[in-house]
Amino acid sequence: MENFVKINDLMLLTIKRLGINGEGIGYYKRLAVFIPGAIVGEEVEVKIVKVEEKYAFGEIVKIKKPSETRVTPPCPYFGKCGGCTLQHMSYEEQLIQKKNMVLEAFERYFEGDHKAIRVSDMLGMENPYEYRNKTQLPTRHDGEKVVVGMYALDTNRLVYIDHCLIENPLISKTVKLVCEYLTASQINVYNPKFHQGNLRYLIVRGFMETNEVQVTFVLVEEEPRILKILKKVINIENIK
Repeated sequence: MENFVKINDLMLLTIKRLGINGEGIGYYKRLAVFIPGAIVGEEVEVKIVKVEEKYAFGEIVKIKKPSETRVTPPCPYFGKCGGCTLQHMSYEEQLIQKKNMVLEAFERYFEGDHKAIRVSDMLGMENPYEYRNKTQLPTRHDGEKVVVGMYALDTNRLVYIDHCLIENPLISKTVKLVCEYLTASQINVYNPKFHQGNLRYLIVRGFMETNEVQVTFVLVEEEPRILKILKKVINIENIK
């Protein structure tokens, strides 16, 4: 049966809950509409951008009634990089919505009496940044420079990133220096479009307890110049 919602349709929706990827969900005649960047309780004007049989996707045209929990995302890459999806709401609201996701999962998938289940409040962090101890970053050429980044949400498009707010500071420092070494050595990085090149990923682990960092290069084939770079890398403070 042909769907009654069309691409480019405009509609006014109230956000009822969040999806598992942090997108707001509103309902138009019982059809779920997923809207990235919308917050529970907000009233938003939405343009439909994709239609499936049982749901649709929209993008915000205008926030008619913003949530009191809406904040300015601290990360300059938010909305471009697919790594984080909740930075537009306060940290306290993030914890509330994560608890709600757990409750909704029990309601949907648990066959027993989900009303008898008690889910405690989420335990937040004193500082919800600089906690990630591992990053795996695809490499690309930006002109002659070797750069790294994160994929945009649900795409293979790389967003170049100089610094990630949730990474251990040791990781950010190390990634920057390693990219400089790779650029100076003229390492050929992998191009997924043409299936050419050698260096595919840079993996860095940072250990806050011991103040140490581990660096791994993921290559298509053996590259002698990587050994020279590794000699430089191990001379970086804290590198193991």
